[in-house]
Parts: sequence; structure tokens; C-alpha cells
Amino acid sequence: MSIVMNEVAPTTALLQLMTWFSPGFPTGAFAYSHGLESAIQRELITCRQDAEEYLLDLTHTGSLWNDLVLASLSWKAATQEDIAFLCQLNELSLALCPGEDRFMETTLQGDAFSKAAKPWGSEKIALQLDSADLAYPIAVATIAATNCVPLIATLAAYQHSFCANLVSVMMRLVPLGQTDGMQILADLEPHLAELSKRAATASLEDLGSATLHGDFLAIAHEHQHTRIFRS
Repeated sequence: MSIVMNEVAPTTALLQLMTWFSPGFPTGAFAYSHGLESAIQRELITCRQDAEEYLLDLTHTGSLWNDLVLASLSWKAATQEDIAFLCQLNELSLALCPGEDRFMETTLQGDAFSKAAKPWGSEKIALQLDSADLAYPIAVATIAATNCVPLIATLAAYQHSFCANLVSVMMRLVPLGQTDGMQILADLEPHLAELSKRAATASLEDLGSATLHGDFLAIAHEHQHTRIFRS
């Protein structure tokens, strides 16, 4: 994998990120609630304040923070053509999944992203990683690095896509109105900007999740009798 270290023009990078995180990009993100469906069914989220606090927990101390750290390290490993470390990061990302639903969520999206990203060179990357299961943050970060998309922009777009998808879930199930949904995303902006900068300089020692309740809800979803989402 040959990677040119110069960053691409900002407009080109923006267009690529908009494509990769567009609702039309076939990763199937709309089918996953990340355990949110269980939380809503248990009436743990009933209003905008509940929804916003739940997302802030995931971003600052939960699964999204771990994804950002792993994506950041993967981006750097890809720029250095360190395939061995990339493989280790992928294995670690899969091992951190707290249950079957979360594992399915990250691997199916990772595989779908890799297949859809063929125009940006994903086939070569998949061959070099040589893994049957590819975690979504690893797939995204590696493609971004290969195409010289800046790290912080990649991390910001990844977070926004994650949060926007869960806001969409809450708008349908809580239900929240569109005005509340957009207000949540607006309120999250400074947090996402700050976390992008933090994750860009993070190391493996910065990994860690303190959102056990969210993890348990994700596991509980596997046994939920009636469900709309896959996770």
C-alpha cells in the first residue's frame, strides 16, 4: 500500500467524507441502534435531555470514544504502512465489542464499507489486512489515510455520522421531533470538535469505556422479543 503523505485539497477531502458518510453509502447504518432501542423500550430515554445525555456518555466515555482512538491509531498506522499494527488494532477493536449485536454491527458495516469503497482502493487494503472480520472504524480510517484525508476531519465526520444515526433512531422511537433532533446535533458540535482533537493525539492507554449500562442494553437487545433494529 503506497500512501502519499501530502493531504488532499480540503474540498476533495470534504467531498470524500460526505460520500462515505452519506445515507446513500451502503453500509446499512440505518439498521443499527447500538442498543438504543433497548434503552427506549425501557423508557430510559423519553425526552431531548435524556437523548442528549445518553449520546454525550457514548462520545466522552463510551464505545464511540474507543472507536475514535482506534480510528486515529489506524489512520497513523496506514500512513506508515504498518500493516502488522493495523491487524492488531482490528483484532483489538473486535475484542472490545461487549456482545454479539455490537460485533455484528461493526463487522457488517466494516465489510459493507470496504466493498462500497472500491473506487478509493479498498480492495488492496482488505487483501493486506487479510481478516475475515473488519471493524468499521478500522475500515474507515484506513481508507481515509490511503486517500490522504486529514485525520481530525475524518474523526469529526465519523462522530457526526454515528450521532446523526442515533438521533434518527430516537426521532422515530422516542419519538423526538425534527426540531429536537437538530438541536441535539447542534449542541453536540463543540463536544465532537474537542473529542476529534483529543483522539488525534491519543494512544492505546487512552482506551476505556465507563458506560456499562449502555453495554448491557446492547446485550439485552440480542434477546428482545420485538425489535425494529438489528442492534
